[in-house]
Amino acid sequence: MAPRSTSAHGRRPGATTLAGLVLLVALIWSPAAGAQDTGAQDTGAGFCDRVRPGEVAGRVADAGLEEISGLAASQVHDDVLWAQQDSGSAPELAAIDGSGADLGRHPVPGAEAIDWEDLAVGPGPDPDLSYLYVGDIGDNGADRPSVTVYRVPEPSSPPTADGAPLPGAEALTLTYPGGPADAEALLVDPRSGDLVIVTKEISGRSTVLEAAADSLVPGAPIEMTAVGEIEVPGPRLTPENATLLPGTLVTGGDVSSTGDVVLLRTYRSVLAYERAEGESLSEALLGAPCFARQRNEPQGEAVAFSRDATSYTTISEVQLARQAGTAATGEGPAVHRFEVVAPDAPLPTAPPGVGEEEGRVPWWAVPLGLAAVVVLGLVGVVVLLRWRRRRR
Repeated sequence: MAPRSTSAHGRRPGATTLAGLVLLVALIWSPAAGAQDTGAQDTGAGFCDRVRPGEVAGRVADAGLEEISGLAASQVHDDVLWAQQDSGSAPELAAIDGSGADLGRHPVPGAEAIDWEDLAVGPGPDPDLSYLYVGDIGDNGADRPSVTVYRVPEPSSPPTADGAPLPGAEALTLTYPGGPADAEALLVDPRSGDLVIVTKEISGRSTVLEAAADSLVPGAPIEMTAVGEIEVPGPRLTPENATLLPGTLVTGGDVSSTGDVVLLRTYRSVLAYERAEGESLSEALLGAPCFARQRNEPQGEAVAFSRDATSYTTISEVQLARQAGTAATGEGPAVHRFEVVAPDAPLPTAPPGVGEEEGRVPWWAVPLGLAAVVVLGLVGVVVLLRWRRRRR
């Protein structure tokens, strides 16, 4: 019998195809696969090095708060966190304490809730008051010609379960120079009062938009200035976090009360930007971040520094997780707290938890890789069938 041909038309494809598939899967799941510059910096003994591993401080007692997408610490009352819910909810702010205890839902008279996405606290027109800034800035279809930020004075009385309204809201109408864009991160500079919005982009290239404090006047639309773009680094893909939402999407943010550290939240990470002396808030965001500690959450969107900036808190939305059966219906989301040690204190020595390590494999590697495996498999089957037909 004549020997089998080893030409391109006659070579048996099975082993080659199988080897290619194995190699592809190995590349996708290897921790060092697809190595890329994450944009995160090595800050030495900087902010991220001073964050202790997170703890569960409690659960949100109001189980109806299942879409918390914005969080801000009161600058008037100790141990009070203001929270707001995502689109479809009433125009109201919820108040909880640091363990999640219910301090009531407080209507914001005159406000409209189209797509509330983030909450900030900062100075405003009256230097003797602290203001809450409610970001109605969500725009999934990128078709809103303008968005609104409501500026509300913090009440002098501590919030209680009675749910007293928050009067005095002013509507600030904002437009973007590049046209409509989706955004979920709202920041207010505690030093200057400038307002900053960071867009939400699947590509990871988010635009930083800024409006100076003296332009924040109700009435005519306020056109923000595009300061620049940032590259959002994603955490390393692991089997534990492979099912989480994309880490390239910015879903919230906050600024320390001293104004020296800015946090941006993504679905998979907390990014910290240290602000140099003389820098504006937007300029600080154009620098390289470090990965601060976080806990894997089903849909992490809310982050807030404590009033004294000695800790920060993250809370996840849980509505989708409940629908998927991965979160209990009768209990609120966990309140995760992370303590920040003083610069002159001993540094934490505990290793980072799952999902806290710096990014290497982009989130889209899994679906893209699986699709490639399917396509290669089908190609292999077709080639094999053709080869057998020729042999006959």
